[in-house]
Amino acid sequence: MLRTKPHLVAIRPANGTLALETLFFGDEVREAKRLVGDVRAAEVSERELELAEKLIATLNTTWNPEAYADTYREELLERIAQKSPAQIPEERAPAPSGSQVESLMDALKASVEQAKEKQPKRSSRKRTA
Repeated sequence: MLRTKPHLVAIRPANGTLALETLFFGDEVREAKRLVGDVRAAEVSERELELAEKLIATLNTTWNPEAYADTYREELLERIAQKSPAQIPEERAPAPSGSQVESLMDALKASVEQAKEKQPKRSSRKRTA
């Protein structure tokens, strides 16, 4: 898996190193127009060549892209299909009119005035040192 999604990959020689190449799932396969690169240009010893041929012979099988499935994509599509469609919200109450806002402001002003009246008045005399 690369990150959270599984991928098909192939390991191939590239410029003296091994390269990891991602492959397509069966439903993503397109016709190959041309091949790129020449594997015959790589330099390998006779022993490495024999070992590679034995390994390839033991793993050799007919390539069938349909045998591999993109389970991540299938599960995602299944989950989307299981979700219920979005519900349209019922009509909401109308937004408050300006008169309600004004009455709230009047109530706040009255509350501030009451608080001021309850506070003891301070003497306006200045102290002298």
